[in-house]
Amino acid sequence: MSKIIHRRALSLVLVAMAAPTVQAQITVQGWTVGSWGSDGRSCYPSIQEACTIGGNGQLSPSPTAGTGYTCREMGTEGPYWAAINKCYYQQFPTLVALSGPSETRPAATGGSSEITLIAKVTNSTAAKSGVALGFSVDVTPNSGGHEHHDVARPKGLLSATQGVTDANGEVKIVFKAPEVAGVHTIQVACAVCSNSPVSKEIQVRVPDLLPISPNPPQNADGTFVYALTSVDKTHQGNGRYHHNQYYLTEQSRQNLRAMISNFATEGWGTVALNDASLFWGGRYDITSNWRGPHAGHRDGREIDISFARANNPISASKQNDFYDKFCKTKKVNFPFSLLHHYVNAPHFHVYLEKQTACWKSEH
Repeated sequence: MSKIIHRRALSLVLVAMAAPTVQAQITVQGWTVGSWGSDGRSCYPSIQEACTIGGNGQLSPSPTAGTGYTCREMGTEGPYWAAINKCYYQQFPTLVALSGPSETRPAATGGSSEITLIAKVTNSTAAKSGVALGFSVDVTPNSGGHEHHDVARPKGLLSATQGVTDANGEVKIVFKAPEVAGVHTIQVACAVCSNSPVSKEIQVRVPDLLPISPNPPQNADGTFVYALTSVDKTHQGNGRYHHNQYYLTEQSRQNLRAMISNFATEGWGTVALNDASLFWGGRYDITSNWRGPHAGHRDGREIDISFARANNPISASKQNDFYDKFCKTKKVNFPFSLLHHYVNAPHFHVYLEKQTACWKSEH
């Protein structure tokens, strides 16, 4: 008789093994097979062996270390039960995340150049307080339109380099952008987090700057309406469609076209366009040493007009005649203003979105 009962128990175990979908749906003692339990254990269907519950309610055989067994009755005859799930104790991982805006303007270009970033530590879905975090910042070489790099390159500043998570599991820091555009990387380190360190890229840039076309139209005599004439060698674009230093706002591009048309009417000839702004704006260090910035040229609203390039030298008298007509007598109505540099490196510095900034400077 006992052999028959044992065979019946074995057949019930085999039936349980052949029907994992049924097992995957059961819930025993608060744990669902195949999912995470509330205490951090993961349960999977697993036929172990027949077991019995003794008079004191203990499982038999005894659970092995780190393993929990649950017995479920597989039939109605006899004291035979089968272990049908196995629960592995695993802790939920502690993770850190870094969130916030991915872009801000360079300093000194108008508007805010600061953003707030939030580092958050969680365990499962719960916030974890009292966790120490460390923060650092670095800048990507040759980014932002500068094809040169050294340790003197300005970096953004962080309001703090250390912090401890609050009741919400958070530490907030402020990133303040430098005057030089480029890609910055903020990193947060966490000793108890399984995914540490975590990084976030911040683009420091003036948004929505557009290039001046490198393919100018031609005049009736075959000359070009304008020419791009910069001799700057460290902001060339490194194979980009366009050199880095000829970028403007859309409004400034429209005003530039109007200026070129007005100059043509006055018999200027090919207009030699020198530097505008870098393609992400910000400080334009024409000297390539991060200092001595090109005056202005930060936000896509200014450009220089050369008097000596594009095979079209402009005499001093003609320069003055143009300045007087456009700025003193205002015989020509136009949406820009001129700063006439007439001694050292003579040129017009053009404010493409100002109408009241005309003046002369020896330098």
